[in-house]
Amino acid sequence: MKFNVDDLVEKGLVKKKTYIEGKYTGLSVLKYDRKVFYNNLWNLDSRLLDCRGMVVDSNDNIVCWPFTKVFNLNENGTTVNPDKIVIAPRKINGFMCAVTLYRGELLFSTTGSLDSDYVQMAKDVVFGNINPDFFF
Repeated sequence: MKFNVDDLVEKGLVKKKTYIEGKYTGLSVLKYDRKVFYNNLWNLDSRLLDCRGMVVDSNDNIVCWPFTKVFNLNENGTTVNPDKIVIAPRKINGFMCAVTLYRGELLFSTTGSLDSDYVQMAKDVVFGNINPDFFF
């Protein structure tokens, strides 16, 4: 599946961090610009909701698709049907990390990077608690 947001990058709504050398050459991480969040610009394009760490290759094939942006209750018209049973987990602010299998290896990503200190922190947590063979 392909995902292209070059038009949103040109408009300054999405940041595209592309790796041009090293282990992640050809991969790009897509993240909505902070003005989208702070100015509540989500309604400009539905693709913005998925630009929170999506990783694509040089042909715009999706490599990793973290969960789509969700809103808090009453934010942007978000409601809950009072007659429907829901699961409401405790929300703890922090950072998001996604892990996917790519070319036979685990690929760790945050909302903006494949190689940041936060990525390393996530690797430390995962490999400190889960046998890596679990993923293969």
